[in-house]
Amino acid sequence: MKNPVSKKALLAFSLSISVLLGGCMSMPISTMYKMSQFSLADMKPAAMRVAIRTNEAIEVKNGAAKVNMSYVSEGSDTMETGQH
Repeated sequence: MKNPVSKKALLAFSLSISVLLGGCMSMPISTMYKMSQFSLADMKPAAMRVAIRTNEAIEVKNGAAKVNMSYVSEGSDTMETGQH
């Protein structure tokens, strides 16, 4: 029995999906890899930097935003938090 979908149609569909999904990524793959290599236990919250994007009508002054970070390590009953 022949496949009703042609190879050209399948290729066009695959390329379209790849382009659409690629457009949704806001973080480069190299950055994803680097972020996967760091340990939350070794991270210093005061050294963390965050970019905030808003529309032009909203103005966020430097230092006006707070970032709260918490994590629980496996095998531990304690929860460590950091705030900057």
